[in-house]
Amino acid sequence: MTNPAPLPAGPWQIHPFHGLEGVVPDSLPFGARRDVLTRRLTTAYGDRLGERSTFRKSATSLGLCDAYHSLDLILHHDAHQRLAYLELFASAPVEFDGVGLLDRPYGDVLDALRARGWESRETDAGHEIPAAGFNLTARPEGDEAPVYCVGVQPDDRADMPPPRMTGGVHLPGITAHRLLPFEGTETVRLGQDRRSLRARLGATLVCGSDGHGAGTDRYFDHGLELTFDSDDRLVTLAIGYTGHKGTATLAGVQLLDRPYAQVAADLTRAGIRVVRGELSAELPDHGVRLHMQAPTNPELPVVAVVYGAPTDEDAHADEDVPADEDASASR
Repeated sequence: MTNPAPLPAGPWQIHPFHGLEGVVPDSLPFGARRDVLTRRLTTAYGDRLGERSTFRKSATSLGLCDAYHSLDLILHHDAHQRLAYLELFASAPVEFDGVGLLDRPYGDVLDALRARGWESRETDAGHEIPAAGFNLTARPEGDEAPVYCVGVQPDDRADMPPPRMTGGVHLPGITAHRLLPFEGTETVRLGQDRRSLRARLGATLVCGSDGHGAGTDRYFDHGLELTFDSDDRLVTLAIGYTGHKGTATLAGVQLLDRPYAQVAADLTRAGIRVVRGELSAELPDHGVRLHMQAPTNPELPVVAVVYGAPTDEDAHADEDVPADEDASASR
């Protein structure tokens, strides 16, 4: 491995709603691609970077998380593998407005931030600083215990509307999903309009923005999770993460809730190419991704079928684009 580039002196700084500066020379900005951030960290630290663990934040998360243990840093990515959230722990030298946030008493950190005019808001896990886009997680020992975790986000979650049900009727569940290459299912296809899908599928739980696009509709009766862009067009379709799973079949092969090894063998016998990835497997000739519970045990089942999330080949197609430019272009 090449010698690591010199790092800027000084602590890591939270840039509100933009990302984290000082970890690497070019910062870690929200919206940047996962492969670009991995390359930046590897270039900056070389062999010192050590082990990286990849996991899903929850069983229903479309994006992957990368934990860099030597840095006490976790990068959370969205369904399109772009940075969407940061978590920092004990040894991370993170500051905001001249206040060190970790490895010092929780009460002292809050007092220092308030003295600089930053209002805090109590949460179930600690406090958030809404105007600066980060939160502090407390340990149960009280204000004398050090801050346990700092989470940094790209927007003020208070401005996000809470999840709510639409007023549509609950229609009979569609639980048998037959997959169409690169399109979706016989009922729901990528590129369809959000309003027309609601008319077809009925009541849904709306998460994120509604009426301005870039939100998610969860259909419990149909076992579907649909994510839309700013034009209210369907860009990601997940089967199996919400409500009734039912079945998802491709070329007669049932994909959900069966051991991955069996699914992969059946697809191969059907002439369908399967490419194993991180916590997933791609069917590149069909535009489908299979999500698994763990990366190393082929006996664990396929838990979801996803359309619209980029394949590994897509993620690296334009990897020489600078992360900052790429991030701004994605917004």
